[in-house]
Amino acid sequence: MRPLLVAILTIGLLLVGARPAAAAPPSWYPPLRWLPAAATNYTPGRAGQSIDAIVIHATGGPYAGALSWFRDPRSSLSAHYVIRASDGEITQTVAEADTAFHARGFNRGSIGIEHEFDPARGIAYTDV
Repeated sequence: MRPLLVAILTIGLLLVGARPAAAAPPSWYPPLRWLPAAATNYTPGRAGQSIDAIVIHATGGPYAGALSWFRDPRSSLSAHYVIRASDGEITQTVAEADTAFHARGFNRGSIGIEHEFDPARGIAYTDV
């Protein structure tokens, strides 16, 4: 539960305003990588709407599958972040300034976070 709270607080702090980093991130800070979603799976910008919500999802499949799906231009789906269950790795697929396609009717005003979850393959929520 603590890593989820850390991730939510981290994203919230990013939304407050970017400032130059004074130092390297702390050792407990989760790794983050960038793997962009297909250009057809999100909308640039937010049409003037501010972010007022974070929507938490479960992938319903493996981490790599979710990332592949977001990169497929035919899927019309994306989220801002995907979190791997085994080690907490975070991959960003859509910039916070853009609108991901993850929660119909709420996309423009929200950040979407997908957590890897696939009980059929033994992937469950973990402390990480």
